[in-house]
Amino acid sequence: MKKVITLLLSIVLLFGLVGSVGAASKDVPMFKVNGKLFVTPTGEPAPYVNKDNRTMGSLRLIASALGVENKNITWSSATNTATLVRGNNTVSVVVGKKEITVNGKKVVMDTVSEMKKGRVFIPARFIAQGLGVKIGYEAATGTVLFYTGEVAKHNFEDYGLTALEKLPLELTYGGLKMTVNEVSVYPTSAAEAKALDSKYDFYLYEDAHYLVWVNVTLENVSKKLITTDYRDMIRKVGVVNGFGNSLEYSLSWLNKHAILNNTEILSDWVLNPGEKVTSNIPFLDLENKKLDFIGISVGNGTGGDSIKLAEKGE
Repeated sequence: MKKVITLLLSIVLLFGLVGSVGAASKDVPMFKVNGKLFVTPTGEPAPYVNKDNRTMGSLRLIASALGVENKNITWSSATNTATLVRGNNTVSVVVGKKEITVNGKKVVMDTVSEMKKGRVFIPARFIAQGLGVKIGYEAATGTVLFYTGEVAKHNFEDYGLTALEKLPLELTYGGLKMTVNEVSVYPTSAAEAKALDSKYDFYLYEDAHYLVWVNVTLENVSKKLITTDYRDMIRKVGVVNGFGNSLEYSLSWLNKHAILNNTEILSDWVLNPGEKVTSNIPFLDLENKKLDFIGISVGNGTGGDSIKLAEKGE
């Protein structure tokens, strides 16, 4: 059915009416640990937003992702209390209570702890604060960010690729300046790729072998309007993962992401002189079943500039 709809969407794109024909699903909050996407293991309860509009995370799962060993995560069924120990930090949580104990002191949360499928959930920020971990929030994508050390800008080494450049880096051509902030590459069978597709419902995802998720800042440093919309439908950013294998610039099927200059996932955009936008672009490999290298390009008008970011190690 989706392939039939794909044809219809292609016709719509010819007239510049980029939109969605899919129904939006309820968003599941996303977490990153040191820049890498954290995916809830199969069978485990996912994070959620509760009735008090708080992003709730599983104590055990998040603690494990933050380096807490299993022996330092305990549960007392007699008192309905979960206890975590990370270094010099100890956190105790009683299910159904607003109060938690951090290093022997009472801390009052802004919502109660909850039990979901055998896991204790509290607001993500209280997990981080209690365990002595820095926390941030990426408003554009609704992602909670945990920091325990150096933040990764790519995951190339996870797939046998050696980084050739340090991110962020800049490329400029024809008055369009692109700063490549972060790049993540995943086989579409990987849990991380599936989690992103679950959130954004990517166009052509079911036909792809790899997903490359790129965060860029596009800035118009010329004196003329630069666009990727019905006025100029040529894509200005490209990704390759092998010689002669350009990846498909994908879109979300969901209506809420089909807005101009969307800072969450970029589809159509318009930049006046001096304007810029930072957003994410998904690229899908519909041809290759292997990674030779990752290259990225920026173009405007009749040419462009490109650079190889990573390549397969020997």
